[in-house]
Amino acid sequence: MAVFSPAPVSTSVLVLAVSAAAMIYGIEMTRYEVAAFARADASPEIAAAYSNFVGLRGRARRALAPEYAVETASRVEIENVLVVEPTNGFYWLALAENLQDGGGSRDEMLAALHMSEVVEPQEAATMGRRAIFILSLWDDMPESDRRLASAHLVELGERLPTDVWLTIVRIIAGKPDSIRAEIKLDIQRGTGGDRRLATFLGL
Repeated sequence: MAVFSPAPVSTSVLVLAVSAAAMIYGIEMTRYEVAAFARADASPEIAAAYSNFVGLRGRARRALAPEYAVETASRVEIENVLVVEPTNGFYWLALAENLQDGGGSRDEMLAALHMSEVVEPQEAATMGRRAIFILSLWDDMPESDRRLASAHLVELGERLPTDVWLTIVRIIAGKPDSIRAEIKLDIQRGTGGDRRLATFLGL
């Protein structure tokens, strides 16, 4: 007759407890590191750790290339970053902006814009800036890109950073009533008829 031994059970319980503790510790460390990375003074080591972390990689890669400040970078500097980081959607978007401001062709600008969406579809910072770019050129954008901007706004919702939100509200406020109505309809379709986001955006 087999004799029941509590040892294997107690060992299993101990292993499970240790594993759970390790998992909780790992989650808390990730939260801590993400919070640290959100600071402007985050170290290059922290930025490097998130250079392929979905949701933060765009921001991390920008932090790792400070010599190419996207606001002041030339087209050559932007392209230099893209040679090294072809999946850097924020810089594809910067290239689209540069082509628009610098007299590039519309096809080139749209190609760069679409590359930014392909390689960084879910990066919040890129989504916000992409929405701003499309909204500012709304009249000249294909309908698919207009819908993309609206979809970004719906996905980001009231989590938009204050500076991005203020810019978007200002751009929308300057649009004719017909365009404002179009954007409002898009937003309400995306939110299932909920009007709060449209109101939040000044519509």
